[in-house]
Amino acid sequence: MQYINLNKMNISSLSNKYNVRKLDREDIPSILSLCKENKIYYDYCPPMVNEESIVEDMIALPTNKTIDDKYYVGFFDKHKLIAILDLIVKYPNDETCFIGFFMMDINKQNNGIGSDIIKDICNYLKSLNYKKIRLAWIEGNKQAEHFWYKNGFKDLCNKKDQNNNNVIEAQKEV
Repeated sequence: MQYINLNKMNISSLSNKYNVRKLDREDIPSILSLCKENKIYYDYCPPMVNEESIVEDMIALPTNKTIDDKYYVGFFDKHKLIAILDLIVKYPNDETCFIGFFMMDINKQNNGIGSDIIKDICNYLKSLNYKKIRLAWIEGNKQAEHFWYKNGFKDLCNKKDQNNNNVIEAQKEV
């Protein structure tokens, strides 16, 4: 089956409600502001975010992937950044996309907005003929665990060591 490269598509299709666009260096102050408020994430995944780490995240790739396979995008409510998504297409295989990072504005959490965004992302990726979405979180981060389980992700029952932390891999069929 042929998979459509996300980079050639209209990324505004990742959300039915919010404006979506690729994030770049000009967005770093907004990204930094959104991320710094999410202290729980950085308790499990130190060090605390800074401008340099954001730039690194914007270009970080798994082995054998290129920047054409990566989308580091923002979801905007009018002109305010409310969510960040780092998505790698065709990883770890051609039928799967990998969410490397998803973070919501702390003031928009716990009201269904994040789940709505994930639902839209899943629907869009399904329309591109992808079959699965995979991601991971640090073991013990109950906030992340609850969110991803609530959104239909299932633990793959394999843990990996990442920077002296156990990482729980999970996947969802779309």
